[in-house]
Amino acid sequence: MRVQRAPSIVNLLPPTPDVSVTRRERGPHQGWNAVGSVGQPGLQGNWQVARTVSFARWHHGFVSLRGELRSVGAASSDAFFTLPAGYRPPREHRALAFVTTTNEERPLIVRVGTDGRVHMPNITGVTVTALPLDSCIFAVR
Repeated sequence: MRVQRAPSIVNLLPPTPDVSVTRRERGPHQGWNAVGSVGQPGLQGNWQVARTVSFARWHHGFVSLRGELRSVGAASSDAFFTLPAGYRPPREHRALAFVTTTNEERPLIVRVGTDGRVHMPNITGVTVTALPLDSCIFAVR
């Protein structure tokens, strides 16, 4: 007696090319752009890089930030850096970041404005030892 295998559900469904993700589409559209490198925006105010800060635009219209900043002395609410055109949100984006200061770790909001300014308006007067930007992901369409 010969046993036949039932067809898998994957074989029964029609192909959907607009939903499938190819290997190339899994990464950023044009690669990561390091803040402070040649041709890219630089850091502003009294902020410096603790872990390489960069930004990328993804195939489906999202921009993400990664890296970590720290302040030199007391932090200011000035912009950390300004994203170039094409990487800016259509309305202000807010992302939660857990900021480490010399005394504590606390949640604060990182803002990305329509003008491209990446900043944290309520951080003045403390020394920031770690400010991760990895939670900043937003649509640009």
